[in-house]
Amino acid sequence: MSKIYLFITFILLCTNTLSAQIPKKQFEIQPYFRWDNYPTFTNAVNVLSTHQLTINGKSWGINAAYKLEVKNKLFLKIGIGYYKYSFSKIGGMHRSWGKSNARMVEYTAPIGDILLYTPKYWYNTFNANIGFEKYFHLNKGYYIISGLNARNYFTFSQQYNMQLSTVKNQRRYVKRQFGFSADLSAGILKQMGKLGIGASVILPIYDKWRQDNFFPTEENASSRNKWFRGIGAGINCNYSLSKIKHHEK
Repeated sequence: MSKIYLFITFILLCTNTLSAQIPKKQFEIQPYFRWDNYPTFTNAVNVLSTHQLTINGKSWGINAAYKLEVKNKLFLKIGIGYYKYSFSKIGGMHRSWGKSNARMVEYTAPIGDILLYTPKYWYNTFNANIGFEKYFHLNKGYYIISGLNARNYFTFSQQYNMQLSTVKNQRRYVKRQFGFSADLSAGILKQMGKLGIGASVILPIYDKWRQDNFFPTEENASSRNKWFRGIGAGINCNYSLSKIKHHEK
């Protein structure tokens, strides 16, 4: 990731021949990364098997979007993308045996359903997103961008890494609506002719995600949510779909 940012910085510093106005129509590709700290919750299978869980997630995704200026450098942004919605570090306290680093799952074995544990799991999702972005001109083709985005997630497959080496990692193919999120973003972009490239910071505001019936006592229809409790970063690559005017520096 550091090499990518160094490459972008090199391009921004070395490109000094032309400064372009922001195109009114753009196509954007944005790879991004998020870290989330999920609220603590209790999973109680029975009186003796009560598990209090705290989970962190390192997730990544990539979005493609169409951007249209609606007024005074305010852009409407509509897109689709892929997102690996991850729950990648688990900590907890079990009533019977103390601290743990995994979450209980209901595993189907030849002898019937048994309880095993997963130390990390994730959901492969498609997402549809809509938002607004505002450009603020600095100088020599540099712009500050602030945005508000809403995303709706649909999961098409799920992966659960199993704690026991003798049990294969579990992959399921349950297709359903999985979650919703809203976030703020802020970054800097360099416009170079038809190409714009930059980096942004992502601040999650609200996240809501569905429970998973692969875990005991949960149902797919129920949900959990959080406010804030995360941070992210992305790389913005824009290409003009309209004519633009150039200004000599």
